[in-house]
Amino acid sequence: MDSKTCHFCGHEVSGLYCPVCKARVAPPAPAFEMEESAKRAPAGSRAGLWLVAGVALVALVGVAFLLKSRAGAANGTTAFAELIRNSQQFKTPVTLKASRQQLPRAGGNFALATRDVPAGVASPAVYVLEAQGLIAITTNTSESRIGGDTSLASGKVFQGFVTKSGYLDIQLTERGRQEAAGWEAIEEPYHSAGVGGAQPVAWWRIPVGSHEVVRLGKAGTVKKEIGKETLDVEFFWRWQPNEIGAAFDTTGAAFAALPEKARQSAASIRMSSREEHRGVAHMERYAGDWKLVTVDFTPDKHNLFNSFNPY
Repeated sequence: MDSKTCHFCGHEVSGLYCPVCKARVAPPAPAFEMEESAKRAPAGSRAGLWLVAGVALVALVGVAFLLKSRAGAANGTTAFAELIRNSQQFKTPVTLKASRQQLPRAGGNFALATRDVPAGVASPAVYVLEAQGLIAITTNTSESRIGGDTSLASGKVFQGFVTKSGYLDIQLTERGRQEAAGWEAIEEPYHSAGVGGAQPVAWWRIPVGSHEVVRLGKAGTVKKEIGKETLDVEFFWRWQPNEIGAAFDTTGAAFAALPEKARQSAASIRMSSREEHRGVAHMERYAGDWKLVTVDFTPDKHNLFNSFNPY
């Protein structure tokens, strides 16, 4: 047995009791057990650390996967929005049509009571452009005689009827001629509540603003075709009016400042920069990259057209 020192008298002790002061001396812990305890503690600690590290690693992998998935979805959404925004179709201006010539009145242009022919009308946009100082509208009148001189039994001479015909003349002002450099002159048939026919009518197609992507909606199912994949992506857009278009925006100050007739005409076209409109972009993917093929601004064919046309 190993010797030890008495804590009371300091005498060398080889047993359990001090031979001098007879005090009991506690034996030291076996060296073997102390060494094993010292060996086991670090091993247990290392095992715990490995366990914690493993759990943390699994958690980090899960978080990384989730973040990557979300980032991929976000990047896809951003990519689709950019494809739509940068497409030539989306950059094409929002336009409306304004008549360059008079249009027939509903019910016809004849006043049977007087046999006179009243002037026709202009499309609503023309009256708004007139209020903006871009167009001048005048009504011209001409006279014509129906029937020649006829001698009556009474001896009087009937000289026939004199009728008046009105014509609405639509011309650009000096300022309007400058603005019209960016307008497109077209000819299309006129149809409005049964009025008009197949005969072409002269129009201006006038840029009144641009498209703005508001947000993306739902994406359809990816369809696999020969050599490619296709996908339809829903998006929502708003009209951003330019200087001319501001007068047609029923929510803006320029519209509110219009004269009564012009304001009523603009209201009949129903254009608002605050209203959202649904569109669908058709995508195709080759070799991993999505490309935009077409943009349909009015898939539901309601309320708003890429070219505003009240007729």
